[in-house]
Amino acid sequence: MGLVTSLSAADLIAGRAIAINRGGFGACVACHGWNGEGDAAGIVPRLAGQNPVYMFKQLQNYASGERSNPVMSPIAAVLTEEQRANVSAYFARLTEAERVRKPSNLRFDVLDQGRAIARLGLPEKALPACDSCHAPGLENKPPEAPLLAGLSATYSSYQMHLFKSGHRDNDPLERMRAFASRLTDNEITAVTTYYSTLPASEGSP
Repeated sequence: MGLVTSLSAADLIAGRAIAINRGGFGACVACHGWNGEGDAAGIVPRLAGQNPVYMFKQLQNYASGERSNPVMSPIAAVLTEEQRANVSAYFARLTEAERVRKPSNLRFDVLDQGRAIARLGLPEKALPACDSCHAPGLENKPPEAPLLAGLSATYSSYQMHLFKSGHRDNDPLERMRAFASRLTDNEITAVTTYYSTLPASEGSP
């Protein structure tokens, strides 16, 4: 079953059953929250309103071993491709969790720097605007690009550092590894902080 076919035929009721652990797969909501809001520490990502294509791809990658995680990999491996599509579609439709956890001691110079990187990129480093792929509503953005608004800076920053170090390598065409390698640690902090402060609704499909 192809990716688009899988998602277009997704069964939201079956997806909810998987999310709340009807079937013994491990309850997604135990970590990701009943409304898909993520955890209070910002370590587990928000799934509500996330791009379903992105979530489906990540589950496929966890199942195949292309992306490794001690919690997610075994869960994804026992799900069928249809079940991965169903649960991805279910979380994508959740939009109730609108809480944005703004970082403590937020510095406006950091926020301004992050906004500039997100909207304009860093031309001197040949880094395009992050919004060119990750902003909602763009016709030509990669279909597998995740929506970043409302994701915790803790989670996003950690993933960026994984890409930068090469420890995460399931990015199509190696785009994220290339882009992350051009950013300093401070720039990663700035851009992930900026996205974390945006209302999650700005990232909803």
